[in-house]
Amino acid sequence: MKRVFFTVAFCVGVSIVLASVEIRRGHAESKRIECQVSNSDGWGFSAHPYMGPGYESRPVVVTAVKTTAKTLTVSEIRIRNTSSKTVASIKLGWTISNESIEKVPISQGVSTLIPIEKSLAPGGTTLLSFPLVSFSELKQQLVDAGNLKGQFDAYVFVSQIVFSDNSSWKVGDNSSGE
Repeated sequence: MKRVFFTVAFCVGVSIVLASVEIRRGHAESKRIECQVSNSDGWGFSAHPYMGPGYESRPVVVTAVKTTAKTLTVSEIRIRNTSSKTVASIKLGWTISNESIEKVPISQGVSTLIPIEKSLAPGGTTLLSFPLVSFSELKQQLVDAGNLKGQFDAYVFVSQIVFSDNSSWKVGDNSSGE
């Protein structure tokens, strides 16, 4: 048990350091940080900005995420405004997939509307401290169902935007919010 805890703590610690470096740089790379627990029930967890289809055309994008070690909670999210409008508030979305089985989300959700302190100007970035999703809470459901095996990945994205001029954008809109 001590070896498993140490391995998880070490892997999460390395992930936090690497994610913190990316947050300070103000951008994200599509590198995967994988941590596997070295036991017969091996599992791992990591969190990433969403960089899938349509990512480049979104008016506000997640560029980095940070996960707390103790609770495996996505707790800091860096966003960048790629639109020509000032952003007043956003909603963040997330999906968690087990990449070892298939890429179908096993859990997903959306935050409440998050006001952006002092708004976010076009081209600007900001760091949000917000407990978005906790893998520790989901982990217990997976243990109870006997499904805690494999590499679990959280993908974080902006799902809705309210601009300072009261116009809005949400995932699925065909426009870039301009």
